[in-house]
Amino acid sequence: MIIHAYPARSNIAANPYNHLLSDGLEALGWQVREPAVGQAFAEPADIVHIHWPQAALNQPAAIAIRRAARLFATLSAQRRRGAKIVWTAHNIDSHDSRRPRLERLFMQQIAGLLDGLIVLSDASRDRAIKVYPQLARLPWKTVPHAIYGDAYPKARTRDAARTHFGVTGERPVVGIVGDLKPYKGLDIVLRALEDMRPRTVTALVAGRFPDADCRDAAMRQIDGARTAGHDVALHEGRLDNQEMVDALATCDALLLPYRNAMNSGLAILAIERETPVLMAANPALRELEREVGSPLVKTSARFDAPTIADFAAHAHEQRSALDSAAFRAERAIAASAALTDRFFRSLIPDSPFGLRDTDTPTPIDRAVEKTAA
Repeated sequence: MIIHAYPARSNIAANPYNHLLSDGLEALGWQVREPAVGQAFAEPADIVHIHWPQAALNQPAAIAIRRAARLFATLSAQRRRGAKIVWTAHNIDSHDSRRPRLERLFMQQIAGLLDGLIVLSDASRDRAIKVYPQLARLPWKTVPHAIYGDAYPKARTRDAARTHFGVTGERPVVGIVGDLKPYKGLDIVLRALEDMRPRTVTALVAGRFPDADCRDAAMRQIDGARTAGHDVALHEGRLDNQEMVDALATCDALLLPYRNAMNSGLAILAIERETPVLMAANPALRELEREVGSPLVKTSARFDAPTIADFAAHAHEQRSALDSAAFRAERAIAASAALTDRFFRSLIPDSPFGLRDTDTPTPIDRAVEKTAA
């Protein structure tokens, strides 16, 4: 049985999630491929699994039109051949959409081709249906975002990590890390920093700016904060996997004041690595907060100076209290792959590979049922 996944493994440097899921599905008997354009039309698939279809439009106009048309044509051709088309809705809207109206129109057409929907949280489905009502007709499954496990290396010691990022002193360290796109809310954090008493916290800004205009705006804020006596450690450039986990080890609190995001792989990685995290108060991240059940994983509608300072101080004192062992066990990639596998099989019940009522539960089945409960 063949899955065409977009992507399957090509984005491993940016996000190992798809690579891990592909490996997990192959361990359960699937063949997971990410075919080139010609193969995508020529080779029949049983499942076509798409993750971020909106990304086709976040390109210069000529490229965006070509990629969007190619994706729609590929899905249409595979559906005519009998493939089931499934979308994992990581986010309902692009983080930084260049063409929001065109994106909505394109996704309405994509939604009309779907045979199934996977969401990372129940709240994500509610949002998806609100934006694209035709999705309400589809079979669906909640498959929580898996942890990353060994896809990221072990972090260096806290002192070594802080030295790498130029962080000194004993003040609480708050961080904005990863690609520093506008939706991440770096400007919100820097504005809050300006309202704090100088040297209340150290701010770590580590990652790559998407363009010169975004960088220039951030640098004006950073320079202003430093002039006012605030401590801002800046590390520019895309973080590799080692630097990413080292950045989390450096922080007493990771800040995620997202403007436009439902779910967050970075929040998953932070919790997995036991870094306290303060997140935007959207419905999906509130679900994550309730699941973890620790005051060191918190959502907030406000990212002002008192909120950040209070959370950072508490995290600085209590960081070792964040125990993620249960979270790591429940969110293992094997459980996510098994949930995905069973959903895919339910879409093709007439196949010998599909679900059977007489199947005897395996240990992973029982683990999945416990996770889903």
